[in-house]
Amino acid sequence: MHKCRSTADNNQSKQPLTVIPTTTIATTDSIAYRNFVNTCTSAKTRKDYERSLHYYISYLSLELNKLKDQSLYDYLAQQDPKIIQINICDYITYLRKHKNLSSKSIATYVSGVRKFYAMNDVTSLNWEKIHKFEPEDERRYEDRPYTREELKKLLDKTNQRNRAIILLLSSSGCRVGVIPTLRIRDLVPIDKYQIYKVIAYAKSNKSRYYTFCSPEARKEIDDYLAWRKRWNEKLTDDSPVFRQEFNLQKDSRVQNPKPLTVNSIGFIMNKLLKQTGIRQVQPLIAGQYCGPRTEIQQLHGTRKYFETTAFKAGM
Repeated sequence: MHKCRSTADNNQSKQPLTVIPTTTIATTDSIAYRNFVNTCTSAKTRKDYERSLHYYISYLSLELNKLKDQSLYDYLAQQDPKIIQINICDYITYLRKHKNLSSKSIATYVSGVRKFYAMNDVTSLNWEKIHKFEPEDERRYEDRPYTREELKKLLDKTNQRNRAIILLLSSSGCRVGVIPTLRIRDLVPIDKYQIYKVIAYAKSNKSRYYTFCSPEARKEIDDYLAWRKRWNEKLTDDSPVFRQEFNLQKDSRVQNPKPLTVNSIGFIMNKLLKQTGIRQVQPLIAGQYCGPRTEIQQLHGTRKYFETTAFKAGM
């Protein structure tokens, strides 16, 4: 039985937690793996849970070639529950002491591990005891929303599509995860006020809700969609509202639009924040950007702006 380490040396503790390549792990032939991924409600959820589980596997230093013909996932699911519980507790201790992660961050790292064992009927784990190894959930940083002046800087520095995204996020209060799911049919015009009713997560019975954007956001969205039409894109109700960029002259993807991803939006915002000076460029050390945490969350800051503005307006 593999039992994970409860401590790490100083050199290891300074390095970011890495994950073994998924290509080294048997997947489709593993019942435990199928139980795990086929119960995820969305592709993003599946990706997040898989990443979480693979960090845990990397921490255990497990590799497929050590297990001969046995699937790594099946091996994990068949371990003695007492050993599993010790491993998870040691893993949380490692994340807390050597990676200095907050309670919420640790919960993210452990989420895929918990789902994996739950979906494979390992139900005897004492999660109340396991959670006691996590640090107290306390506020470690004070976040603030964007100011109007900062949003204006971002809008002045970027293109039409990105302006529409920033205005939609900051005026509707929706999370950035809504953006990749939005289809044109999810924008319901309310012409009396020149706004859109925005249906978020329209295909989900559980998560579906609606909100509204500002007239400025609607105009920017309309202008962006009109620009796409001018380049002969055939827009339909099922077309993504925000699509990936393409070569205007020769790219075949003009008629096959792919929705913009959350990671792409994060990259765009990070670049804009540095270009405008709102966020300072951090030094690069050993391939990792190092520096103090900034006071504005690059994507969630738009949602906090909406919340603050709504509160000041008496909502």
